[in-house]
Amino acid sequence: MESHWEQARHLSVIVGVVIAVLSLRTTTSLTRRKQSSDLVFAGRNDEKFIAGIRAFRARAAGNLRNLPTLESSSDDASNARYVLNYFEALAVGVRKKIYDEEILYLNYKTTLRHLIGAAYPLIAATRTAQQVPSLYCEVCWLAQRWQAADRSWFIRALIGWSWSRTLHRLARQRGAVAP
Repeated sequence: MESHWEQARHLSVIVGVVIAVLSLRTTTSLTRRKQSSDLVFAGRNDEKFIAGIRAFRARAAGNLRNLPTLESSSDDASNARYVLNYFEALAVGVRKKIYDEEILYLNYKTTLRHLIGAAYPLIAATRTAQQVPSLYCEVCWLAQRWQAADRSWFIRALIGWSWSRTLHRLARQRGAVAP
């Protein structure tokens, strides 16, 4: 039979491992949030990104002459491709859990909704012309996911859930109960 000291030692090892795992998850979550914030702030100062968003807004407003195709060599088409590639990379980062989806959702949900509304006919035409059915599929996936989140509290909760936030909420509740 094990002595009390050996049982205490085993228990302390288990507690240490649990704390290490929770610490690693929290650090990962904080890193994701920082990368997401950096991505958002970088986009706000990127002239090509801003010009591409303006080109899509003009298209959405009915000025179809600004952006005839994604394959053209005009500056507007180049900026539009830049914006679509930006959001495609963002969507891949969300899917692979590189970025914190909640931060990106709160910053870009309206922009992405309007962007896809204006861009989807161009994306579909480019897919057909280039015979690449997967062109910009990740950004379309993300737009559909975020549109579903606008209609469903459950999907919104999934977007905002993380280990570090759960632990933080539990710690706040525990602190509120203590005298």
